[in-house]
Amino acid sequence: MTFRKDKVQGDPNTSKGLSAKEARKACEILLEEPLPDYPEDEELEKEQEREDQENAKQQLVLLQKTGNR
Repeated sequence: MTFRKDKVQGDPNTSKGLSAKEARKACEILLEEPLPDYPEDEELEKEQEREDQENAKQQLVLLQKTGNR
């Protein structure tokens, strides 16, 4: 599995990094102040959700194919 450049790598024991929303919240906690809103954050989050759904569909199809052997 590959990591996207706009994702911050989370727990090394998992295959998924932090979402943009999770990374933003972590930065706000560290800085102890809210970050300015960036419209592209929402676009990146939506794009990542679409990609995650597509990947899940592809994995399901692969599992169904290998399960039918």
